[in-house]
Amino acid sequence: AYRIFNTVLKGNKNDWSALMGIGYVYSQYRSYDKATTNLEESLRINNQSKTIKESVYTPGTYGEFWIESNAKSTLAWCYYNKENYDKAIGLFKEVLKKHSKWIDVYDGLAWSYFRKGDVKSAEVEFNKALEIDKNYASSVQGFNVVKAGKNGQYNLALNYYYSGYYD
Repeated sequence: AYRIFNTVLKGNKNDWSALMGIGYVYSQYRSYDKATTNLEESLRINNQSKTIKESVYTPGTYGEFWIESNAKSTLAWCYYNKENYDKAIGLFKEVLKKHSKWIDVYDGLAWSYFRKGDVKSAEVEFNKALEIDKNYASSVQGFNVVKAGKNGQYNLALNYYYSGYYD
């Protein structure tokens, strides 16, 4: 995929679709600086990115889940992974204005709040995700982290958190 998108960009460096695609590739390879650069440029050229259906898996769990995403939600996850939680929160909220049923966006918003230390907001967003799919593994883990922490079971909360490799 990288070679294809790169070839397109050599012919037209402003091809928003190729910029988005290569941004996804960089995101998958955890090269978040390159991913954000390409995704932001794609969105600058065309702010109406395509919806992508993708299969995701939550570390420490079994099974995969089908989600919907776009360049902006992927960009939000990149900022989350770069530990820029305020930027991630802003982008996740923007996506939710148009896509209020995208579970992965609620999940990302919840984890961003959690990482900022806003446990109450994290719980609210995990609950919204679980209203869409009560079995969505990442949100189930997140809800368990919040619940255990609220009950004073900090070791259990940390166990839930680190078993999902969300660091």
